[in-house]
Amino acid sequence: MRKVLFCAVATATVALIAPQFSQAAVEVEFEAFNIRNHNGTIVSPWDSTMFIEENAAGNGFTASTPLSGQKVGYGTDAFDGVQLNAFDTVDFSFTEITAGVVPYLNFWVTDGTNYAIISSENVYLGEDFSTRQLWKVFEYEDVSSLGWLLGADDEDVARDSAGYLTLNGVRVTLADFANSVVLGSPTDPYPSYAGTGAPRAGYGFNIIVGDTAANYAESQAYVVSDLTVTVDGVEYVAANSVPEPATLAIWGTLSGLGLIATRRRKRLA
Repeated sequence: MRKVLFCAVATATVALIAPQFSQAAVEVEFEAFNIRNHNGTIVSPWDSTMFIEENAAGNGFTASTPLSGQKVGYGTDAFDGVQLNAFDTVDFSFTEITAGVVPYLNFWVTDGTNYAIISSENVYLGEDFSTRQLWKVFEYEDVSSLGWLLGADDEDVARDSAGYLTLNGVRVTLADFANSVVLGSPTDPYPSYAGTGAPRAGYGFNIIVGDTAANYAESQAYVVSDLTVTVDGVEYVAANSVPEPATLAIWGTLSGLGLIATRRRKRLA
């Protein structure tokens, strides 16, 4: 009887909310924020030479970090709690400053016990994250205990010479991450080792400008617009002053009911 009742409730829930998935896109609000000064400090006063300002539509920003070490971000907590392996693509329009280099992508992740930062750089725009094999891991507690990220034995998980995460010597995709690995904003209980390069006022999902020579421009500003994020086939667009995305709330409801089909992680040789 309990099983019948649960199935009836679950079916009714899906029937009730299914029409909302027909939306062309769901709006998500992002915030622009400063991260680090040229001298390494991560609190105001901020360098007068660096800035980030959201555009009027709220779908991107203009940012300048003319000195090494300076770092700014554009982030959201709307995806907090969403599985990392559910992300499909990230895309936006931007002014190219260095050929083949875009503001880099930054995910704060946890399984509730362990914490790390997963990032991608260079050209990832519009690419399928379930096949893209260029994912770096930063600010984890111990390089010898990264198995939790992939649901694998620690000895099988490592970083290669370029810093990319590997399983049995093969670079991984986002689809390879364990279902338990979800996004979370870098506030407590994130430990001190996670996020030393960013303030605790950051967000679980971030686009980052600056930090390294490949990501800052001495005389130009990055202009980013039309930011979109696709998660499990649903497109989310950056926009100003919107309520919590209904579809993300639905995603959490379905996940709690166990109705979302989890991605099958490929076994790498």
